[in-house]
Amino acid sequence: MFQETDSRRTIISKCFQIKTTSPEKFRVRPSTGILVPSASVIISVVLQPDFQFPALSRDKFLVMNLPVESADLTSQELAELWKVI
Repeated sequence: MFQETDSRRTIISKCFQIKTTSPEKFRVRPSTGILVPSASVIISVVLQPDFQFPALSRDKFLVMNLPVESADLTSQELAELWKVI
């Protein structure tokens, strides 16, 4: 759960995107989305059946987020937002 305010003390929403260095090994769902204030989301990271998790793994995950003015963005608008960044 999160809650963030800007300099004017207004509560803002955030969009997020999660990337991995091994997309063929892992499925992340949802990999993108929008969090509104005081909300939470469960993110599943699943190792694909054809892969084994080694004792020493060099796989990495990147979690990015940005403030957004509206929580009503479509999935296409969200994808375009991440292309611009």
